[in-house]
Amino acid sequence: MSTAQLGIARPDTRAAARPVRRPTDGTLRLTRRGRVVILVSALLIAFGGFVAFGPSVIATDESGPKPATITVHPGETLWEIAGRVNPDGDVRSTVDDIAELNGVSDAGELQMGTELAVPRY
Repeated sequence: MSTAQLGIARPDTRAAARPVRRPTDGTLRLTRRGRVVILVSALLIAFGGFVAFGPSVIATDESGPKPATITVHPGETLWEIAGRVNPDGDVRSTVDDIAELNGVSDAGELQMGTELAVPRY
């Protein structure tokens, strides 16, 4: 009796697998995942240092210089008051500051004898 050979070959599974590359000279090689881990770690350390040693704000009860108060004289306008309070500054912004500080929406609301709070410049 003789045996017959069929033409079916076994697939070589070792050839399909990717060979593992190992460094031959003793150097360390990082994978893409390793590089990402190192980058993220460095960024977290830098962010932590910024948070720990960065500028900080401390809340206090002090709100800065308190505004001065003036009394409105007869015929005096908000524009004149602003020019007197802040002679070297921009009169328009000073008028806005005084109006905001006192809740004045219309300059016609000013009446003689009214006490106005004015910012210190």
